[in-house]
Amino acid sequence: MKTWKRGILMALVLTVFGAFGFAPSEAMAAEGLVTEVPVRISLSGTLPEEAEDFSVVLEADDASAPMPEGSDGAVCTLVISGEGTQSFPVIRFPRVGIYRYTISQQGGSNADCTYDNSVYHLVVTVTNDEAGGLGAVSVLYRNEESEKLDCASFENVYVTETETETESETETETETETEKQTEKQTEAKKSDAPKTGDSTNLTLWAVLMGAAVVIVAAAILAKKKLTAGNGGKNYGGKE
Repeated sequence: MKTWKRGILMALVLTVFGAFGFAPSEAMAAEGLVTEVPVRISLSGTLPEEAEDFSVVLEADDASAPMPEGSDGAVCTLVISGEGTQSFPVIRFPRVGIYRYTISQQGGSNADCTYDNSVYHLVVTVTNDEAGGLGAVSVLYRNEESEKLDCASFENVYVTETETETESETETETETETEKQTEKQTEAKKSDAPKTGDSTNLTLWAVLMGAAVVIVAAAILAKKKLTAGNGGKNYGGKE
């Protein structure tokens, strides 16, 4: 198409839009839009010196559903550094329908942080509006709750220094108690085991042997006295 024809066609389009009270931008806005979904990251505890990057994912239940610009298929990732609030890009809806999305935070790698694992549900209903275009109404709610929200909020908790010290002290105390219990059990096993050459047994045997010697000696002495009293008859003595 020649340049002058394009100019005439554009002028005609502008004239028609102007006659009905629409500016070109308003006519293009007839395509349904949903306001950006804001995401807030809140932090508590002892924060790391270098701000951590938190990844929040918006994912469509239906792979064919419209997605924000810059999405990877049915997934759009929003990265927030440290504490703060940002929004996913707008989603443009070209047709009437009900579209469902989930918003969740990906777990990080910091062992001292407990990451909020809440799941938000975004339901967008696109209908025809009175002007002949499309209008979108979005509803956001958390997990299985029914309360409508205006922001997907994630609260991440870092371990405090006091908690770390307490845990360390508790672990030390536990290790000490375990060692003491082990020592007691070892000593108990030793005391229950039979003892070879027990000193108590040796003393008892010595006493018994001494008593036996005394008894034998007494018996011999008594017999000698008896023999002497009888004139040694029993031992070959003469009558």
